[in-house]
Amino acid sequence: MDTFITQYEKQIIGHLSGFGRLVLRGTLRALAVKSGMMNYLWNVKVRLKDCGKLFLDKSKQLKEASCAQARKEGRPVIYLAMGQRRLTSSSDNQLREIQYSWFSK
Repeated sequence: MDTFITQYEKQIIGHLSGFGRLVLRGTLRALAVKSGMMNYLWNVKVRLKDCGKLFLDKSKQLKEASCAQARKEGRPVIYLAMGQRRLTSSSDNQLREIQYSWFSK
């Protein structure tokens, strides 16, 4: 991208960078198999009967940290329900309004 901008800098009046929308997906392969999960629980010294609480706590910790960073930078945090692959027209319009207000500062 930098090469392109350098090459055409006289014709370019500006550019945007960063994430418009951020979606995190994936797996931790080691935890996706039974032996990997059991190994993880052994290493963090959590019994199988107590792993539900551990997972809820870790999920909460991750959510709080990522939302805190977004708020610190003045970014909106919008929850999209799991499995909602297509945005409704109202949620898409909302995202456009946020994007417009953010980049027109």
